[in-house]
Amino acid sequence: MRYNHGMEIHPAVQPGPHVHFRPTTSGQRRLLFNTVEEMDNVSGAARRAHTGRGTYYYWRPRVEAGGLAALDTERSRAPHCTRIAPVSDALKHEVLEYYQQHPEAGYRTVANDINKAHDWQKVISHSKVGDLVRPRRVANAVPAPASAPPPVVHAPQPNETVNIDLCVVPLTHTDPTDWVSVSVNEAAAGVLAETPSPAPVAEWPGQAFANPTLSYAEQMQTYVEKRTAKRLSKGQRKHQRREKQAARAELNAQGDELRLAHRRRRSARRLEDQAWQVPSQAHRAAEQPGGTCPQRSEHNVARSSAPNRRTGRLTRR
Repeated sequence: MRYNHGMEIHPAVQPGPHVHFRPTTSGQRRLLFNTVEEMDNVSGAARRAHTGRGTYYYWRPRVEAGGLAALDTERSRAPHCTRIAPVSDALKHEVLEYYQQHPEAGYRTVANDINKAHDWQKVISHSKVGDLVRPRRVANAVPAPASAPPPVVHAPQPNETVNIDLCVVPLTHTDPTDWVSVSVNEAAAGVLAETPSPAPVAEWPGQAFANPTLSYAEQMQTYVEKRTAKRLSKGQRKHQRREKQAARAELNAQGDELRLAHRRRRSARRLEDQAWQVPSQAHRAAEQPGGTCPQRSEHNVARSSAPNRRTGRLTRR
């Protein structure tokens, strides 16, 4: 059997990067090695067998050791070495001894201290510490104390009694009224408790139809009378709502009138202020040496206080 140890591979026939191939079968591997022996070209053989070039170099040591029969047996794909080595008996003893000295420490604290003692090598994880410590912690757990019976109440001093509130109830009761609970002291003193007044029964017009002694016409008449009386006593909700709306509208109208009156008063005061400023500015201009003409000054003031054509308000420039 010949292998192409030193053959040159053209870059054009090399597969592109990140090419993924599915697991190969024994038939593909046999075809790959037989084609390589015939063609002396790994890339061409890989294309014919529909495999990657790495498959050939992966299986070549096995074929050299066991021949083509080694292509039929696949090895386990599980990792051969784990990140954390198996916990030895000495390490287990160290963890349990540390926990015995520090029973209040948590799993992570125990694991960090053990790793620190081993030059910060991760010899054990906190989950493994929990697996080792948890049975010991459950075994050393103190059971909760049983609930003690309630204490017996005794009189504080001799010849004294303890008051106990009891309710006296007769064996038979033929009166339709309900009994009222009375304490022993009240019963001995002859004090009778007041009978509570019965709760008010709700009434509605539809109860008229539950009276079988009345005919249907009488039931309807009773129903109409009760319904009318109920509406008159409580008032119509729609009418009350309209009254509230009318009162609210009246308040809004009064507020609008007040705002309009204030606006008119402000406009009148603004006009009075402008009318007072015209002679004041004219007099001030006449007193200054080389002042302008009063007529021109009045023209400028009137122009500056002219109303705006777009908004109708008086603007000052």
